[in-house]
Order: sequence, then C-alpha cells, then structure tokens
Amino acid sequence: MTERYEELRAAALGEPLAVEARSGLALLLRRGMLAWTRAASAPKPTRQLPRSPAPTSADPEQRAVVRLLAALAMRTMHGGTHERFT
Repeated sequence: MTERYEELRAAALGEPLAVEARSGLALLLRRGMLAWTRAASAPKPTRQLPRSPAPTSADPEQRAVVRLLAALAMRTMHGGTHERFT
C-alpha cells in the first residue's frame, strides 16, 4: 500500500502517473482517503480474461473499411484539415 500511496503523492507533485494507478487516483478524488486506503489494502481479486477466438481472415471489403477508418483516425490525430474528400 505504501508504494501505491507514493505513486499518488508523486503525481500530486507533478510526476507522471502510471496507467495502473489512475483508478486509485479517481477513487481518492471521488470518495476520499478512507475509501482509497480500504481499497488499497483489500486483496486484489483474480480474474481470468475470456479467450478470444482466433482471428479470421477478413474479406477485401472489410480490410478496405478498416484501412479507411485507420487513415481517418491518423489524419485526425496528426492535425489534418477538415476538408471534404473528393
């Protein structure tokens, strides 16, 4: 629990917060220190992730749609203009 507390304290001082610690920060901010300490000291439940089916090969139309959406997302992320496609 001390390590988790130190991560949050460092984040309060401007250090980057690890992705794993963000739920702890959200709990601390929303419900307070008592709720955070209870959650931090509770044993973590073990859960098994469901197995995903093996990927299947997509048909050419599906691949084209995926490529189009990826291109649009990349364009948006890299400051592309909002011009209409012609």
